Amino acid sequence: MAVPKVFVSSTCFDLSEIRTQLKDFIRSFGFIPVLSEYGNVFYNPDLNTADSCLNEVENCQLFILAIGGRFGSKIEPDKNKSVTNAEYEAAVLAKIPIFTLIKSDVLSDHRVYEKNQNSEIKKSIAYPSIDDNCQEHAIDIFEFIDKIYTSPTNNACEGFNKFSDIESYLRKQWAAFFNNLLMKRKNEQSLQPISMQINELEAANQTLKNYLEELIRNTLNTDAQKIISNEKERNLKESERITKIRAVPFINFLTNQYNFSYDLVIQLIQKAQYFDDIIATLGVFSGDFEFNRTKSWWLNGGSSNPEQINIIRNTLELHSLSWKTPPPPPSMPLPAAPPQLGNASS
Repeated sequence: MAVPKVFVSSTCFDLSEIRTQLKDFIRSFGFIPVLSEYGNVFYNPDLNTADSCLNEVENCQLFILAIGGRFGSKIEPDKNKSVTNAEYEAAVLAKIPIFTLIKSDVLSDHRVYEKNQNSEIKKSIAYPSIDDNCQEHAIDIFEFIDKIYTSPTNNACEGFNKFSDIESYLRKQWAAFFNNLLMKRKNEQSLQPISMQINELEAANQTLKNYLEELIRNTLNTDAQKIISNEKERNLKESERITKIRAVPFINFLTNQYNFSYDLVIQLIQKAQYFDDIIATLGVFSGDFEFNRTKSWWLNGGSSNPEQINIIRNTLELHSLSWKTPPPPPSMPLPAAPPQLGNASS
């Protein structure tokens, strides 16, 4: 019987007890814990140990990231990147669900770092949560946390003081995750009859279309056949255009994460005169997010990059957009995602 494998990524020296407890916790669910110190990683003789760990990540179905007060072993060739950093990036690349846990005192010091982010003083602060031997990497640790926070998806982080905090959090998250899978399965089953009916209608429609085309060819002149050919070509181009647009991450970002319909997003992009119009219409600058800061996020953010909006507009044979009021560069950690926009229908 196949069971999920859970990769545990963290520094070992300062979090060894947490790692041991996580191993037992994961086993209590019937899952397979993957921790390097327990021989769960295949060390390929043709690779170094760090690369072997990275290869093992993609073989797992869940990923637990624990961040404490140490930076960890450096990875070649980037001296500012640790093995833990690289393992996290491998999990993101493999699109594995990530559960991030950060020691509460590290989170507190991260807030101090945020307040001094634009000042050189941040490098001279002795952060109590960071081990004395790792103070030189304190900024690297905090920037790693920023990277997680600003990821477009899968960016939730939970603070912990003791293992019971971790246990409570993971139990709730995994229960919700399992419930989500069950609900998705239920919804897919309920959609199957509808899907079958749609397929039957499409088949009937295609049969009727073929019959009418054959009838026209046999009874009308060459001009009629040319009309049919042109219509087919037009439909093919439209289908290719829709396929190209749907492949743009910006479309998936809004339709999947914020439940906007495809038609609504396209209509919004078509009518906009500036990027500012799109932001204003979506309302992403409401709530706790300042307008200029949100514009900076859209300008620099991953799947919501304005460049992708212009790709869509160019595909629709529309001119590219620009900013009406250019946003300043971000001066603080960018928000991980816009506020919840609610449902929208076409």
